[in-house]
Amino acid sequence: MGLPKILPALAVALAACVAAGMLSGLGWPFELFASLLPQFAFLALLLAGAGWFLHQRREMLLLLPAVAFLAVWGAREQFLPAGAQVRNPDLRIIWANMGNERDMRSFARLMALARSEGADMVLASEFPAYLSAEDVRRESRDFPHILGKPAGARTNIAVFSRVPVEEVGGVSERWNSGFLLEIPATPTPLTIAAAHTPTPMLPRNMARRDEIVHDIAAALSARIAADAAAALLVGDFNAVSWSALLRSVAQQGGKRLSYGWRASWRSSWVLLGLPIDHAFAFGAMQASARVGADIGSDHFPLLVNVKMHQRAETSPRATSRAK
Repeated sequence: MGLPKILPALAVALAACVAAGMLSGLGWPFELFASLLPQFAFLALLLAGAGWFLHQRREMLLLLPAVAFLAVWGAREQFLPAGAQVRNPDLRIIWANMGNERDMRSFARLMALARSEGADMVLASEFPAYLSAEDVRRESRDFPHILGKPAGARTNIAVFSRVPVEEVGGVSERWNSGFLLEIPATPTPLTIAAAHTPTPMLPRNMARRDEIVHDIAAALSARIAADAAAALLVGDFNAVSWSALLRSVAQQGGKRLSYGWRASWRSSWVLLGLPIDHAFAFGAMQASARVGADIGSDHFPLLVNVKMHQRAETSPRATSRAK
């Protein structure tokens, strides 16, 4: 590839990096570009490296740290170290999107992971079409409290819990994107919100995605203000950790639980996966998140540990273990 042919492609890649890293707050399509910042940066680095290696042009070499700076600054949340894992949690929760039916046993693998990790609750979305009600009952036999429908629309969410849970509100009827749960057995009131938002490929879908997330965050903040409770927001946001949307959740009182550089949505190219599954903690609690093992989906599950600040003599974890 000759240098004149490299320059236009490099200019486009650099412009995309700038738009993604600096203009994401302007909304669609810049916020969508922000989701692809690693891809744009990778392409720009590849083109600049090729220009330097093939043509020995020093100005190409100078572009490498500039592109690296744009990528690191624009996606700075992705480079935060993973938070310390909470030890002896009151609750261990697994979130999983089971989309991409490349593995016919994704649900069975998910529930096996839940048992091996000693999870108290599983929140799952995008159930494979082949999964029957009998399959669900068999694989979730250790989790007797079930809410939601493990079938139907891709955004459906179902909850499988060892501890009693109560549904206290819906998130979105139109998209059936999730609901609010309350766990009465915790030392302080704990609300869990699960959500699966639309993909932001079109402006109206991005607007709907943002509306869902902002509405949930506002609802959780209001519940905490009313009764000094704690809350957890978890799900597939279809937004990367450095997006303007997720940064705005922090302004509504949510603390994102960083799981480091790992991507939750996998890609055939290891470096190009995206972190689009997230967890946020609100109120008086300690929490941590990490990426779990492969269950055969195009998403990796998130494992979230929760520890309430005011511990009771008998926690939900101890109660569930005793059963």
